[in-house]
Amino acid sequence: MSARSTQADLVLQSITDDMNESILLIDMLFDLGYHLTFELVGSQLMCSQTKQLFDSREFMVDDIYRFDHNKANILGYVLYTLTHRKKRIKGIFTAYPVKGFTCP
Repeated sequence: MSARSTQADLVLQSITDDMNESILLIDMLFDLGYHLTFELVGSQLMCSQTKQLFDSREFMVDDIYRFDHNKANILGYVLYTLTHRKKRIKGIFTAYPVKGFTCP
């Protein structure tokens, strides 16, 4: 087995581990009431299930989970758990970073 093959196997295993971890996390969050998923549409959050639009300021961020793939030189992602400030709405928003963009 070559060094390159071993490196590729380690990277693949790292990505697989992260995916398995995120699946377990999403299952756990579902059990905690985070049943909806949101996506960014312009400057608003849209519920993927109902297509309803919300101002992002209507939500509180409960937790932030970061998944990095640094070993593979792949940009990771950030998963946010959200709760609406007034309604009984809980969900998940996943953000994928833009390559070359850094937060100020």
